[in-house]
Parts: sequence; structure tokens; C-alpha cells
Amino acid sequence: RILNTNHQKLIVPKVEVLRDIGVPESSIYKLMITYPCVLTRNNNQFKEIVREVGELGFNPSSTLFIEAITVKLSLSKATWEAKMEIFRSYGFSENEIISMFRKNPQSMRTSEKKLRSGLYFFINKLDLKPSYLAKYTSLFGYSMKKRIIPRWTVLQGLLSKGLLIKNKLNIGTSILVSDSSFVKLYLIKYEKEAPELLNAYKKVSFQIS
Repeated sequence: RILNTNHQKLIVPKVEVLRDIGVPESSIYKLMITYPCVLTRNNNQFKEIVREVGELGFNPSSTLFIEAITVKLSLSKATWEAKMEIFRSYGFSENEIISMFRKNPQSMRTSEKKLRSGLYFFINKLDLKPSYLAKYTSLFGYSMKKRIIPRWTVLQGLLSKGLLIKNKLNIGTSILVSDSSFVKLYLIKYEKEAPELLNAYKKVSFQIS
């Protein structure tokens, strides 16, 4: 599609906008190669999104600046606001929401349904605070069924046996570590004390070899 676009009218103005605010050539090149359709969008809309991303605190020299642009362009204003409202409804402040977006722009691509179910589980079931979740933005990208709930079931089992101490357990890290690390840290390590947890985890997690 990009090859059929009027080069002078659509692509050049966008490249100039990015150069004028200090976006590195490497980032502009990445945008053109990875997200070529972005460059075919309306010039005024593109310029407005670039302005919004800058106002959100993104550094033009950072690769996250380009990533934030692509995410913002992929969401309508109504969808963006709907997702903001979901976070607000669970007690997140405006600063916490924006901080999450700055750390991980892709977090706002998470569907509204997935956001609601994840936030309900983390806040109402695990009693995690918005300020804590704001530090672990990648959590929202994982499957509740395949990763989060199976891992929490294991952690809950270890807590109930007194093998882990809740106030010393970093739930975010426990969910984010690789499968092999999780198995070593929480299943193999306590296999003698809680052998049933390893068997149960194997049944629900097809990622374990």
C-alpha cells in the first residue's frame, strides 16, 4: 500500500515532523519498515498524535516514542477513553495510568474485556494495589487461563503450607519469569513438601515439557 501512496503529500511531511522534534533516523526507519501503514494516515491526525505523545512525557529520542505513536494511532479516541475509564474504575490515578503507558505503550492495546478481567483478579482476588500494578504493566498481556491463574494456584498452595511468606512474595515477578524459572523456583524447589502442585501445574500448563 505504501508504494502506491503519494510520496510527497503523505510520507515526507510525517518524516519532517519527526525529524523536527528530534526523532533519530533509526527510529524513523523502523517506523517506515515495521509500521508502514502509519505513514499513510492523514497528516493532520499524525501531527496531532505526535503532539499528544510528546505531552504524555515520551522522549523523542527513545524507541518508545515511535511505539506510542503507533498505539495511539491504532485506537480511536473513544476506545482510548474507555480503557482509561476502566483503569480509573479500579482506583488508578491519571498519573499511574500515564506512567504505565510510558513504560509499556502496548499495555493500552489490551482488549477492554481482558483489562477488566485482569484488573478484577489482581485487585479483588489478589488484593494488589494500583500503584503496584503500575510497575508491572506486562501482566495485562498474559492469559488468565494459561499463565496467571495456574501460577497463582501454585503460589497459593505454597502459601497455605507456609512454604512462602506472602509479604515477601513478589507476585508480579513470579508471573513474569520464564516457565523454566517458575518451575525451578516454586515447583522443583518444593517438590518434596508439595508434590501435588507440580502434578497439578503440569496438567494445566502445556508449556511445561
